[in-house]
Amino acid sequence: MIEKEPKPRVVLYARVSTKKQEEYLKNQLRRLKEYANSQGWQYEVISEIASGVNENKRGLLK
Repeated sequence: MIEKEPKPRVVLYARVSTKKQEEYLKNQLRRLKEYANSQGWQYEVISEIASGVNENKRGLLK
C-alpha cells in the first residue's frame, strides 16, 4: 500500500498599501485561496493594509 504524503500547511499572505486598494486585497486572497485549494493545501490567511516602506508588518510577526 502506497502512503500519501501529507499535504503541507501553508500561510497565504496578501497586502496592499492603502485602504483604497481593498478590492485588490480581496482579489489577491481569492486567487491565493483558489490555488491553495487546487493543491489540496491546508492554510492560514494573513492579510493587511500596510505600507511597503514600513518593515514592522504585524501580519508577518505571527
